[in-house]
Amino acid sequence: MAAQNPQLGAPGSLPAAGLIAQFHQGIHDVKTLAYPIAARGKRYSVQTGMNLNKSMVLVANFRNNLLLLTPIVILLAAPVATS
Repeated sequence: MAAQNPQLGAPGSLPAAGLIAQFHQGIHDVKTLAYPIAARGKRYSVQTGMNLNKSMVLVANFRNNLLLLTPIVILLAAPVATS
């Protein structure tokens, strides 16, 4: 995945809070975090990333379940509210 990875900036060019990037490579959604650190008086840029496919599937399933279950809950709650 390093072929598609955004260029890692120098420690001085990265924001103090880090830089988050998301990109698509082939069938994978990838999110990366680049963060400047200081160790023993030297500054470094550290970058890590993760595959988001499982997370995206979980969010899609949650969205679909919420879309289906919300009307059912509202319909079931309506007679209780009018009593």
